[in-house]
Amino acid sequence: ESVGADAQVGDVLAQSVSLRSDETLSLIESEVRSYGDLALQADHTVHIRDSIENQFLALSGGDMMIQGNESVDILALNHLETTPFQALGNLVLASNGDVSGDAHFYSNSGFSIQPLEGQPGTFVSLYDPIISVNGDVEFGEYTGAALKIEATGSITATGDITIKGPDVGLESEIPG
Repeated sequence: ESVGADAQVGDVLAQSVSLRSDETLSLIESEVRSYGDLALQADHTVHIRDSIENQFLALSGGDMMIQGNESVDILALNHLETTPFQALGNLVLASNGDVSGDAHFYSNSGFSIQPLEGQPGTFVSLYDPIISVNGDVEFGEYTGAALKIEATGSITATGDITIKGPDVGLESEIPG
C-alpha cells in the first residue's frame, strides 16, 4: 500500500506488507504484521513510537526493511516484555541520514544498518538498543548509550563505537 505525504498508519495484517510515504511515515502505537516480507519506507523519515498505554509491534514472517531516505527515528521501549521488531528473515534499517534505534530488535537471520548505497550505516541511540540475531550483525559507526548485541554469527562494526553512558533504565515514560 502506498500512502500519501506525511502518513500515519494504524494496525495492518497481511500476507506481505509494503507501506510507503512520499514524505514521513509515522507509526505510532501501531501493529504491523506480515506473513511474508515487511517494508516500511519513506522519502523523508520513518518515525516509530510506542507509549506506556500502547505498544508498537512489527512482525515479519520474512525479511523486514525499514527505510527512511533522510532518517529512521525509532523509540519503542515502554513494553520490554515484548520485542517490538521481530523478523524471521533479515532485518535492515536503511537511511542516508541518522538511524536512531531505541528499541529491541530480533532477527532469525541477519541484522544490518546501512545507507541507501548498501554500505554499513551509522547507528545512534539515546537510551537502550538491544539486538538479538540468529546470524550476523553489521553496521558502520555507533554513538549512544549502552549497546547490547547477541549474535550466533559475526558482529561487524566498520567504524568507531562510542558509548556515552550506561543504560538509562525506564523508570518513567520516555518522551515521544
